[in-house]
Amino acid sequence: MPLFGPPNIEKLREKRDVDGLLKALVHKDAETRRKAAVALGDLGDAQAVEPLIAALKDEDERVRMAAAYALGKLGDSRAVEHLLPALKHRDWFVRQEAAVVLGELGDPRAVRPLVVAIRDEYKERGKFLAKYQSEIERTGGWTPLGGSEGIRRRFDEIKSADVAATAARALAKIGPPAVEPLVASLRATVKSQHGLVRDAVGHILGEVLREIGDSRAVEPLIAALKDKDSDVRGAAAAALDRIGGPEAQRALAEYLARQK
Repeated sequence: MPLFGPPNIEKLREKRDVDGLLKALVHKDAETRRKAAVALGDLGDAQAVEPLIAALKDEDERVRMAAAYALGKLGDSRAVEHLLPALKHRDWFVRQEAAVVLGELGDPRAVRPLVVAIRDEYKERGKFLAKYQSEIERTGGWTPLGGSEGIRRRFDEIKSADVAATAARALAKIGPPAVEPLVASLRATVKSQHGLVRDAVGHILGEVLREIGDSRAVEPLIAALKDKDSDVRGAAAAALDRIGGPEAQRALAEYLARQK
């Protein structure tokens, strides 16, 4: 390590100097710590797992995100329990990175927290719309062009839809272990009277079940064909078509006949 200034992370990477990178991971300079975390993930040395888990609590959010990325590259299941709390972090980008990594790790322990994360992200959007409902109605209704510029900008900054979509992709990567919690959530969602949460979550869960393609999802997906939101119905129909089988195809045929 040089006596003055931060270490040269690229040289340490080229030399595969894991010990040097581990020292850089606790350097006083945050950017050095961030680069060291990324390099450790790329090198794939298992001795970096515990230090990177510790870096998930770094004071700098960029370092925490880099540590999450690196742990995903290393693929060590020890990281899962330390990544789960990040799904509730105040910063949307930290939540998103945690969801990405949990999907890459593919550990079933992440399923329920990811399902809850999808629901919670859309609840936040629901709270936002409720808060500004009167202004939205006064300025033209909630459409891509409706509502004041300031309202639309603040709504976009929430980023909850991005995080929810990332969590959905993570569940699709985890695959069959995610089916039963997804089915339970879809059943509850279809019964929900909260319009935004029901419509958005029902759609996204249907898409995930379509990707996984498990027959255990058939019954709740058939129920979702009667949802009042067209996006939910469309997602359920696509999922049933992907899953196939006599029951799914019969329900899908009846649904399509009703659309004529």
